[in-house]
Amino acid sequence: DAGLEMDLLEDLETLKFESGIHEEDHNWLYLLGRSHGLMITACAHATFFCKLLHNLRYAGSLGPKSLFHPCQVEESLSSKSVLEKRTSKCRLTGLCEETQDDDALKVGIIGGGHLGKQLARTLLQLVPIPAENLQISTRRPETLDEFKKLGIQCFYQNTSLVGWANVVFLCCLPSQLPNICVEIQARLGKDCIVYSFVSAIPVSRLKLLLNHTNILRPQYQCAEDLAHIWGANKEITAALQDPAILQATCPYSPAGKGSPNFWHF
Repeated sequence: DAGLEMDLLEDLETLKFESGIHEEDHNWLYLLGRSHGLMITACAHATFFCKLLHNLRYAGSLGPKSLFHPCQVEESLSSKSVLEKRTSKCRLTGLCEETQDDDALKVGIIGGGHLGKQLARTLLQLVPIPAENLQISTRRPETLDEFKKLGIQCFYQNTSLVGWANVVFLCCLPSQLPNICVEIQARLGKDCIVYSFVSAIPVSRLKLLLNHTNILRPQYQCAEDLAHIWGANKEITAALQDPAILQATCPYSPAGKGSPNFWHF
């Protein structure tokens, strides 16, 4: 089958990226691993942030005191507690159990390129965010059939997306960002968090463009002693199962060297 064929072709030297590069240019191949490492780190930190926000939203739904009691927070995230909470809400409102929970984290991604797709896969599998709580807005939604089949809404309506989402990830090109900001600023809710991967635009500039303050942007520094761990061909979700990569990307671990102070507000 196709999977077996891919396994057989995987180790063929002539099909590897490096085989088409002139020998004098091999010194630049480390950039491939660095780029992949940055992608893994970006997705890891976005996953961490969404999990944290998800936990806080559920904890907050139990009342202010629960935010200061880790045991109650943990209990609130158990499947039994969530089920009881939803069942209680159904009894009070008359809505069926399948109705989307108002406390559920809703995530929007603007940009359906390589980063946007990798981020969507990671959030779906590792947070995990249900498909109905994830939307992608891109100029070419027809290229996102794999996500549509999973039940994710993919369209080209940036204003609709930011009006719906609790967190909006900006995964667009720097040249596209000013126009996007003009388009969406009037629809951004005051509690919506904008998480920008557009490294060329600093947070101070974004605040002016969006007339919004709930903005954060990761900033990374590459650690040379970690360059060997990323694996240029490793899938992001698979990479984030690797203990060495998990340790390297952990934002609160001393061993995590993706970047100190990686979120800029």
